Amino acid sequence: MDQADDLAERLRDLALGVPGVVSLYPGTFGEIATYLPSRRVAGIRVLPDAVHIHVCAVKGVRTGQVADSIADRLEPEAQRRVIVWFEEDAFPGPE
Repeated sequence: MDQADDLAERLRDLALGVPGVVSLYPGTFGEIATYLPSRRVAGIRVLPDAVHIHVCAVKGVRTGQVADSIADRLEPEAQRRVIVWFEEDAFPGPE
């Protein structure tokens, strides 16, 4: 595994460490992912000019603050812009 290959995994781990983030969202059919030679990293797409990360957050968190925290944590490592998507239908917690 080289440095470029494990970038998606490092970014995933950093995002999961942000308070309020429960998990990454892979999409309805698993379509949101970064595909590596022998594996995939669900919920994150690493592109040449940006990183798109789809997260499930604790119900009731301030999504703007969580998005800022994710971007602040990931952008230095990614060395590109981080775009955070919240999946409202995937928020855990009581109704």
